[in-house]
Amino acid sequence: MSLNRIGVYATPYCHRRGATDTLEHAILDCPTVHNFWNQLQTYVDKITDRKQTLTTQVKLFGKVKTNNDLLTPRLLDFVNWTLTLARWAIYKSVVSYRTKNLTYAPEALFKAMVRSHLRFQYKLYKSRHTILLSASLVFRRSLCKSRK
Repeated sequence: MSLNRIGVYATPYCHRRGATDTLEHAILDCPTVHNFWNQLQTYVDKITDRKQTLTTQVKLFGKVKTNNDLLTPRLLDFVNWTLTLARWAIYKSVVSYRTKNLTYAPEALFKAMVRSHLRFQYKLYKSRHTILLSASLVFRRSLCKSRK
């Protein structure tokens, strides 16, 4: 489907390579995103021990659990989260250029989102750990007071 035809962009051409800009082109076929998908394949290879190939279908829709799948449900969720962030980074890169004339590499956007998520998870873990530690200290103090 053409992004120009549905009124998203004024021109039907890719801002990077001049080809007709469709959703498939923006996410899969644009030469600019080929390098990004190759980097992502390397990352997925590391987290899955080379058990998952990023086919066109997986890139577009995510990984679906099959009967003979070697991935655990948790690992499958992680791969799908990674693919969702990748698609978002590509989309944000294209839209930022088209709407604000700002050029962002999908790789940079992806890394920023992963860093942001990890920071959030660390702060969440730290706050939960602090709350549990505080509750434990309060419980110990009340236990000591009751023994006196």
